[in-house]
Amino acid sequence: MVAYAPTDPMLVNIGAGLRASLVVASGARLMPLLEQDREALVPFGLVADDLDLLEEQLRELRVMANDPKLKKADTPLQMAELTELMGRIRGWLLSLRQIGAINLTADGPALARLISPAPEFFEGYPRDLLLDLDRRLQAAHDLRPRLEDGGLSEAFMGRGQKLLAQLKTALGAADLDPNNLPLAVRRFYVRKAQVYLGLKRSTRMAQLAFMLVPDRARRYHLDEAEPILPEPPPKAVKPRP
Repeated sequence: MVAYAPTDPMLVNIGAGLRASLVVASGARLMPLLEQDREALVPFGLVADDLDLLEEQLRELRVMANDPKLKKADTPLQMAELTELMGRIRGWLLSLRQIGAINLTADGPALARLISPAPEFFEGYPRDLLLDLDRRLQAAHDLRPRLEDGGLSEAFMGRGQKLLAQLKTALGAADLDPNNLPLAVRRFYVRKAQVYLGLKRSTRMAQLAFMLVPDRARRYHLDEAEPILPEPPPKAVKPRP
């Protein structure tokens, strides 16, 4: 089975929002694990040359990331903080999921509206996350009378709206047009996206392969390149100084 391959314009926009140093850091940690576990991943879709191609792409990205000119173009100015912002949005959506699960038990239709199926599944394409956050905020607004005593406060909703506005500002009205980018920058963004997507796909294979070996499965993540940052409700217990 061949995995879905995003178009070049989508790859450019995924790569533009990723920091090359963080993608390289994830790759440097994961590739030795993937090599060790290569045989275990074959039943879950790993093809013979997958890891070899990913290793080659990672080497190319490492060289690109050290190029002074490309370093300056690592992320467009308005997208410079996109990694952290998307991490905050994922965290907010996960908190909203918990609030819904606590307060809407057994109300399947309401939960389906409120709960993002999995914020971590959006493969780095920021507009997918933008649309999902907008949908969940609308649902949260409609369901708030049932949820405000369980953590869905005005402050928590306001935080979600602020994150939505920040992401809209960072992305602008339209995606980056690859044809308006220097060829070297376009290739840089595409390579970042390819390495990120390759690592993510391989990591999911490993999580599935080692489902019954949780200590091993937990080693497979992309926390460097794709963090999920906590966005708790305001009344959550804070750590002691």
